[in-house]
Amino acid sequence: MYADVREPGGQYSRLKVDTSQQQDAFVAAVGRLLGLP
Repeated sequence: MYADVREPGGQYSRLKVDTSQQQDAFVAAVGRLLGLP
């Protein structure tokens, strides 16, 4: 799984997410950025 993350300055980084544990952490981080519970 790959996730495209927009960095400050407008650049995009493609992060490879190898495991479900990392995916869960990524989803949680995105949720916090979006103000979700």
